[in-house]
Amino acid sequence: MKIRLYIVNILIFTLVVTSCKTTSELSKRQLKHLDKSLVGTWVGSESGDQYKDTKQEWEMIRNQDGTYIINFKTHYPEYTSQSTEEGHWWTKHGIFYENCTGHKTDVYEYKVVSENEIEFKSIKIQSYFVRDSYTFTVNRKEN
Repeated sequence: MKIRLYIVNILIFTLVVTSCKTTSELSKRQLKHLDKSLVGTWVGSESGDQYKDTKQEWEMIRNQDGTYIINFKTHYPEYTSQSTEEGHWWTKHGIFYENCTGHKTDVYEYKVVSENEIEFKSIKIQSYFVRDSYTFTVNRKEN
C-alpha cells in the first residue's frame, strides 16, 4: 500500500512540475513583443565587417508568429557559399533579439527609419567581427 501511494505521489508531482514548466514557457512567449514594422522580407549586405575581404548578402523573412529564416550568400575571394539560418525573433524597448535554433541570442538596437528601411547596431552577438561595433541597414524587399 505504501509503495502504491509513493508511486501515485511521484506521478502527481511530475504532472504538477511539468504543467508549471509549460505554463511558464507559455507566459515567456506571450510576454515577447513583436514589433509589426519588422515583419516581412528584408534584404541587406555588408563588406568586410564580419570577415576581411568578404562580402555578405542576405534575405531575411520575419514572420508574424516570431519565427524567421535568413538566406545568406557570402562572397570570399576564391569562392561563394550559401547558407540558411532559422530561429525566433522578438523586440523589447527598442531592442531586437534574434535566436538561431541551438545558439545564443544575438541582441541589437534598432531604429525604424521608414516603412522600408531599418538600421541595426550590435549590442551582443556571438559572431566575431573585424570591427568592434557592427551596424547595418536592411531594406524591405520589393515584390
